[in-house]
Amino acid sequence: MTDDAKTRELKEVLGRVPPEDVEKLVPLLVEVLGQKVSEKFDKLLPAWLESYKYVLGATEEVGSLASRLAYEYCMPPSDVLLKALGLFKLALEARAKGNRLAILDGNDEIVQEIVGFEPSRDLLQPTGR
Repeated sequence: MTDDAKTRELKEVLGRVPPEDVEKLVPLLVEVLGQKVSEKFDKLLPAWLESYKYVLGATEEVGSLASRLAYEYCMPPSDVLLKALGLFKLALEARAKGNRLAILDGNDEIVQEIVGFEPSRDLLQPTGR
């Protein structure tokens, strides 16, 4: 059944309910449907969060830092992570071109070089596949 057909059927069914009962019926429907959605959400959310953590390799430390930065800079945690990944990509691209990533002061003097973007030896080893 299409969504339009379901909507028409619902209107038809509700049209047969006496007006004085509609006032009682709607809040009950909202409560029951809300409970069902909440139960389903409660069942699915932990598994989804675990898969999300697995995919991102996220830890409580990462989540906490992303949340703190998001709050501090008034943006969603997902934006914090996207910006971090963008900077990581920029650093790797700079390294691949033989450049370095650094923080400069107002006189273009290096205040701090950003390091730690060398490939892991594990990534260079054959996997045996």
